[in-house]
Amino acid sequence: MNKATATEGDICPLNELSIGDFARVIDVQGGRKMIRQLMGLGLKTGSEVMVLHRRGQGVVVGSGGNRIAIGESVASSVIMRFLCIAASGEET
Repeated sequence: MNKATATEGDICPLNELSIGDFARVIDVQGGRKMIRQLMGLGLKTGSEVMVLHRRGQGVVVGSGGNRIAIGESVASSVIMRFLCIAASGEET
């Protein structure tokens, strides 16, 4: 997400967030299988994550002390509410 224009409450897919962005999962636009797989990784509606790394359009997020790698197709289906830009060096 463009840090110059990002404001708290903005909504976008997970794959559009930038490194250091902190956001909350508000929806998963996928089937039951995808939702179950994400829940098994600890990601569900209401989960708060910070983007740690980007790999192409895929992302690595930190949530609850875990690091989770998510590919482009899944990341584009996870809808996020932008919360803030984390201070440098801060992790979830």
